[in-house]
Amino acid sequence: MCNAMKLVVEGVKLGYIKDSDINEELIEQCLYTGQSPPPDVLIRTSGEIRLSDFLLWQSSYSLLTFMTVLWPDFNRWHLYAGILYYQRHYQVIQQVKNEKAVENAQIQYVSDSRCVQTDFDCDSQKLNIHDLVQQYSTQRQDRIKQFLHFVHQKQAKTLEDVMKFIK
Repeated sequence: MCNAMKLVVEGVKLGYIKDSDINEELIEQCLYTGQSPPPDVLIRTSGEIRLSDFLLWQSSYSLLTFMTVLWPDFNRWHLYAGILYYQRHYQVIQQVKNEKAVENAQIQYVSDSRCVQTDFDCDSQKLNIHDLVQQYSTQRQDRIKQFLHFVHQKQAKTLEDVMKFIK
């Protein structure tokens, strides 16, 4: 998480992105797991009801399953039970994810609208605010795409450096 935030700050300082481009999705894509889909289900064994800071951000919309069995005794039947539990709750999980996606889209539209209103005098130019927001949104997506390319290059370099150190 700290590395992701450092990358975001660096991206703003270098001009890849604007501070108004920063949102949950961007931060998630800057994590080392950003190119992987978030887990659908997370199974914690040993009866502990905690995550120990493991994939906290990534599992925010995952089904958390806590089982009392210890890891060495975990078998396919325990896995099947976890999958069945996930299947029983699938509809609710998808509904929450969809509601969050709609909410995020609305928040992003409002943010883009505010940016457009500060950048342009819409009344005097007789421009359609919706068209300007669409144009701004496209520009934001292009900035984010370039920034994420920068992020992936930096992360690849970091991993290469770690691999050199290990060898």
